[in-house]
Amino acid sequence: LAPHEGQIVLDCTLGRGGHAALIAPHLGSTGRYIGLDVDPTSLAFVRQRVSRLSTCTLDLVKANFSTAKYVLATLGVLTKPTAAPQDGTTAQPLARGGVHLLLADLGYSSKQLEDPTRGLSFLQPGPLDMRLDPERPDTAADLVNKLPEEDLANLIFTYGEEPHSRKIARLILEAREYAPITTTTQLADIVRRAYGRKVAQQQRIDPA
Repeated sequence: LAPHEGQIVLDCTLGRGGHAALIAPHLGSTGRYIGLDVDPTSLAFVRQRVSRLSTCTLDLVKANFSTAKYVLATLGVLTKPTAAPQDGTTAQPLARGGVHLLLADLGYSSKQLEDPTRGLSFLQPGPLDMRLDPERPDTAADLVNKLPEEDLANLIFTYGEEPHSRKIARLILEAREYAPITTTTQLADIVRRAYGRKVAQQQRIDPA
């Protein structure tokens, strides 16, 4: 990336604004920095951080990067609006317009991992949440405690690439018969049980 004055930059995964803080000052007062993130806490943090560093137009939007074309159309960067993508589909390419630079640093930030209230790590006890967007209706606890065994196994296998997904799902169902699974440590213990104590202790990486 070689940003310069007057350019339009699209940051598909804003995070804590590390890239924004470095790029936005190069855009000058005629440039525009568009940042997308589903986490409203990150958006508020970056707005305060970057506004002190740059005079460019700063458009920070609560949106998933899969809806980038729709967001750009809504902001007038693309020539005409299109329907917002549904069910993970993407909008069709538009006729004219666009951005000069595009950045996508996929994943979540260390701040999100370190925050026990997010439920993204089992290093500290926390609620089994796992939502990057706190406005989403279902937490991980909702899925773990409500999904049928087969759906749970498929979910764990598809998104976690977990070879023991079916055993984990079976142990989850057994555990939730006695009490709801509501914390990260509860779920981590179930995953370790699926591997067996001996195997879990021998692995360099915690199976959970």
